[in-house]
Amino acid sequence: MDNLSRTYLTKALTRLEKYLPDTTDILLDWYDIHSDYYAVTSIGKYVYCLFALPVMSSSGKEIQHVCEIDNNILERITILVYEGDTIIADISGLHASMDTLLANEKVFNFCADESDWTYLEHYCLCGNYFPEIAYPPNKENSSLLISGEALLITNAYVTTAYRR
Repeated sequence: MDNLSRTYLTKALTRLEKYLPDTTDILLDWYDIHSDYYAVTSIGKYVYCLFALPVMSSSGKEIQHVCEIDNNILERITILVYEGDTIIADISGLHASMDTLLANEKVFNFCADESDWTYLEHYCLCGNYFPEIAYPPNKENSSLLISGEALLITNAYVTTAYRR
């Protein structure tokens, strides 16, 4: 991991540590091995720190520690934008395959528990684009073989001084 990535991943993970499944040090070790789960880029005076972390294992169990990560079916993606040491913008979302999002009852329950907004996004996606699919997902619809990817935005914020 290069110095810029280590510096900004450390800042991001330390800031969010109480919401994450493990300590900053454990997560940094995990990201060292899983470099495809993060990207840190400097553009002008801003640093963009993107990182993803699986939140549900393939068995449908919520991940409590990184040692439980396998072929995950749901992950949280976060981007923090820094100017120096200050976070000036952030966005976060839940990513899954369309088939998983539309048919997996445990993923639906996770999204519904996340927030009313995430529940509404899930409802609108399913109701508007896939009205023929039973809603909410249930155990009988374990897979619908629908291809594609989905990202439900769970949070987005830009510091007032940077809005245009």
